[in-house]
Amino acid sequence: MKTVAVSWIDAWNDSEEITAEHAQSLRPIKRRQVGYLLKQSDAAIVLAAGVYEQVPDGVDSFCDVTVIPMGIVTAVSVLEET
Repeated sequence: MKTVAVSWIDAWNDSEEITAEHAQSLRPIKRRQVGYLLKQSDAAIVLAAGVYEQVPDGVDSFCDVTVIPMGIVTAVSVLEET
């Protein structure tokens, strides 16, 4: 299993009231997440932040799963491969 760092440009929202001038200065945010690489395809990268080892029935189970569309990914770095 690979541990990777994925960087991407993301949308975000906020519910506070702002002026039009402030709104015009807003930009997408840069994000980076480290996790276990479950899948990488032309469509998306699937990462898990945690692993429940061999539960139930001797099978690993994953939690805190994130799906990142490849169209917004800017970099993928392999940190560890086991």
